[in-house]
Amino acid sequence: MAHSAANHHPCGSPATATLWMVASALSFSLMGVCVKQVGGRLPVAEVVLARAW
Repeated sequence: MAHSAANHHPCGSPATATLWMVASALSFSLMGVCVKQVGGRLPVAEVVLARAW
């Protein structure tokens, strides 16, 4: 039986894609917390470089 392109999910399943999206949101939130913590101790250029990396 051939699979159609409409039923193919590159992440495996919608549940897996949802988990990846939640993990992404959590990591962006964690990055924001870390930037707030080091914001007063590091020069702005270093913080910008770390966020862009």
